[in-house]
Amino acid sequence: MKLQIKSQKSMLLMYMSTALVVVFLISYGFYWFASRGFVNTAYDNLQATAMRMTQQLDFQVTHMDFALRSILSDRQLMDAIIARSSIGPSIESGQIITNAIHNDSFNRYFYRINYFNRNYDFFTSRFYTRDTVAVGSNEIFEAMPWLDYVNYARPQPFISKAHNDPWLISRETPVFSVLRAIRVFGIDAGYLEAQMTIQELENILFINDNVGINVIALTPSNEIIFNGLLDTQEISHYIYLIDEALNNVLIVDNEIITAYSRSSGIQLMLIQNRDALLAPFATISRLIFLSGLSILIVAFLHVYIWSKHLVRANELQLQARLDALQAQINPHFIYNVLNVISSRSFSLGDEVIGEICQDISKMLRYSTSTIDKYVDFEQEIAHVGYYLDLQKKRYEQRLNYTIDVSESLLALQVPKLILQPFVENAVDHGYKNGKKGINISINAHGDRQNWIIEFIDDGCGFDSDTLAKLEESVRQADKNHLPMSIGKMGIVNTYARLRIHFEEVHIFFGNNKDGGAFVRLEGGAPNV
Repeated sequence: MKLQIKSQKSMLLMYMSTALVVVFLISYGFYWFASRGFVNTAYDNLQATAMRMTQQLDFQVTHMDFALRSILSDRQLMDAIIARSSIGPSIESGQIITNAIHNDSFNRYFYRINYFNRNYDFFTSRFYTRDTVAVGSNEIFEAMPWLDYVNYARPQPFISKAHNDPWLISRETPVFSVLRAIRVFGIDAGYLEAQMTIQELENILFINDNVGINVIALTPSNEIIFNGLLDTQEISHYIYLIDEALNNVLIVDNEIITAYSRSSGIQLMLIQNRDALLAPFATISRLIFLSGLSILIVAFLHVYIWSKHLVRANELQLQARLDALQAQINPHFIYNVLNVISSRSFSLGDEVIGEICQDISKMLRYSTSTIDKYVDFEQEIAHVGYYLDLQKKRYEQRLNYTIDVSESLLALQVPKLILQPFVENAVDHGYKNGKKGINISINAHGDRQNWIIEFIDDGCGFDSDTLAKLEESVRQADKNHLPMSIGKMGIVNTYARLRIHFEEVHIFFGNNKDGGAFVRLEGGAPNV
């Protein structure tokens, strides 16, 4: 009997040991395979991000140079520049230069465009502000030591490094510039400069949900345009590696480095800590080994149950891969397509298409960003303005709108995307029953403690059934206090989201005496 028990214990111990070794080998093999795939995918994504961001930066530089070339093609401008170089300054020539560089389309997308020469002439598209010096000076030219290189670069544009704008009185705004030298009949007639602020550039180089990624942008001569490193003393070390990192992935001192360049010479380098990159996989690895241990325990209870868990583990693995594949879809692809369309439209002289693409791109960037749940009311107004601009281009003179907002409300913190649902409702339902035109007004007044937002249109109005359903939905929302899914951006959903954020909110629906409908929101201070 003792021998039988000893034999059973030996068999059990052997079975447990064998099962443990098998489970360990399976778990370790799965871990090795999954980790290698995870790392390769992470490297590919980092390279794809570098390529995508470089394309966006290259598009911006190309767009800036296109503006300069468009201005230089103005014959009247060139005559005025020649006149100032040969005859001398005059009010008429100065007015011609100012009109040429002050273009609404350019001013909308650039920080400023300047014309200046060595005779201390200076003209800028920001002439309507008082933050700019009136004329050039030796001190300003000394702050731009690259001007001689601009002459050498002719007829190609020159891209400057990041610097404080020397034309500002305060000189506290970091910018980078695209410059072209002007030479007429063998005479150096000055320079055209398109500027972009580093703050605007940072928005282009922003990475959603980044995991310790630092970005360095360089000119063709390896001058710094943008530096995202916390320790700026290390930048020379990374610049030294850029040639080796181009279109490649380097592992240097536990850091992953990749770089990409474009035909314009713009270079972009991404640097990520390898431990930070692999940190998400540490949780997955623990789950893998815990799953293996669970499988081992269950195997001693019942082979069938163990096998079902193994199948379930395979299903979870497949689902995880599908989820990972779906997560790779990035809205930056849409931005790139819009940028291509915009660039093409500007090259063909169709600024309207370019403006449409820019508005759509801004709406996408705003609506898909997951960084901030709440924004300033001023940002909401800007977003709904882009939406109405797009609808205006669709309906043309049939649609008109006004936006009247108290300055005291601009800094009010609100949930994102609370205005567009109401405006969409007015546009979509206002044209029913053959309505040929519609006017929409957005009025927001009050302060942080007591505010009112009204949406008024002269469309078809609410019918009695719709009003009854809306009022019942509001009563249910007030009763249950349940927020609805953000994926369903309806009126009542938006009201529910507002109730969560503000201490007190009320909504009213109705029809105007002269036709059309109104929706009014009244509320108090946000919840702290």
